[in-house]
Amino acid sequence: MIKGQIIVSVMVDGPADKAGIKKGDLIVSIDGNPAGTSEQNASRLQGKADTSVLLKIKRGNYENKSLRHLLE
Repeated sequence: MIKGQIIVSVMVDGPADKAGIKKGDLIVSIDGNPAGTSEQNASRLQGKADTSVLLKIKRGNYENKSLRHLLE
């Protein structure tokens, strides 16, 4: 079983939407570190504007993707 955080909603035109994250995606890691609790992940995704984090996600049963998420 893969551990991570499931995305339950994505704001249209928000940073996650722009990064290509979709409802139902499973965040597996953030900048190479395993996904943690919702609070830990939120903290990792808040940072200096115009910097980015690398998200590894699992979508569906087979697809693994790496997405670069620009912080705003």
